[in-house]
Amino acid sequence: MRYLLYGYYGYGNFGDDLLLQGVIEGIRCHDRDATFWVHSLDSVKTYASDPMVHFIGLARLLRGVRAHPWRVWAYLAKFAHWIGRSDVLVIGGGTLFIDKGRVNTSLLFLLLAVWYARLLRRRVIVLGIAVDRLTNTISRWSTRHIFSAADFIAVREALSLPYVAHVPSARVRLAADLVLGLKLGSVPLPQVRPRRVIGFCFIDYFRTVEPSATAHSAYEAAILRFIECHRDRYDFVCIVFQRDIGQCDDWLVELLHKCIPTAAVMYVDSLDAARAMMSAVDVFLTTRFHLGLLGVLWGKPVIVIDHELKMASLAEEFALPSITMNNFIAMPMLDIDALLGRWDSLVTQTRLEEERLRVTLNFAWLDDGVIGQ
Repeated sequence: MRYLLYGYYGYGNFGDDLLLQGVIEGIRCHDRDATFWVHSLDSVKTYASDPMVHFIGLARLLRGVRAHPWRVWAYLAKFAHWIGRSDVLVIGGGTLFIDKGRVNTSLLFLLLAVWYARLLRRRVIVLGIAVDRLTNTISRWSTRHIFSAADFIAVREALSLPYVAHVPSARVRLAADLVLGLKLGSVPLPQVRPRRVIGFCFIDYFRTVEPSATAHSAYEAAILRFIECHRDRYDFVCIVFQRDIGQCDDWLVELLHKCIPTAAVMYVDSLDAARAMMSAVDVFLTTRFHLGLLGVLWGKPVIVIDHELKMASLAEEFALPSITMNNFIAMPMLDIDALLGRWDSLVTQTRLEEERLRVTLNFAWLDDGVIGQ
């Protein structure tokens, strides 16, 4: 079968690269001869030389679209072409359904693609997705109709279930994040070191998600204050999942080198780099969902900075200590010890095993013979 995969792929985000791997490996477990066309910006190096995985670069057509609106038509025409060449349109995973109170035009484009796929009698599968802050009327309407048209929907967290309540229950599963289905291997034993190491990842939230110069300045000050308050007891590693694009984890690097030269930086863009990071870090403080999830998978304590529903869900699902973004910015000092005191590794491990049992439900549509209908 031929699968057209739609997601946030090829944007240099290691978490999304892992999601792509979860989709491909999950389908290949059921369909060894599968061919994949990947809606992407660029290729993902894990599959760049795989003869059965083709990166079609559709997202490039939307670059600079505000200055060149005619590119929308070229994009939709190309999207339609690849739907025609495929047997199944697979949407997921991750938080694709989000608008932050604004119209998410990507959801409108996706709805048109879904309707066209149904017109051609192609199957539409939604898997491993989450619905986050979705308050704009048009975005909510688009999301509702995308879900209504889907043959099968697997959401990764319970907080997303209300958004699929209108879909017949036989077509919906509460599954888990696709990364939980991957075999990531073990982590090298940590080196003996005199002090514990905190690995932190702060996305450039107030310049890329909810732009505010005032909030960004306060956010920047809170990060530097956090490091300054704990530098006598901990060493630090700045972790970068995505650089130069998107939410730009590397925005802090230059500032850190100026203010705190001893803070190291680790760029994570492969499993080997992720394993090295896990070996080098004792505690994680994260605004990145999949960094937190990797910490859970490899048994590290994780403190979640809750800035979106997906982060609240990460903390809730795995019983992780968390703090809201607003409180992190406002408080004079983040009490690491108090937060770590709320973490029970056995509870987190139990939750992890439960979610691992659910992750296979993302692919129940293959077991149930949806494709052969």
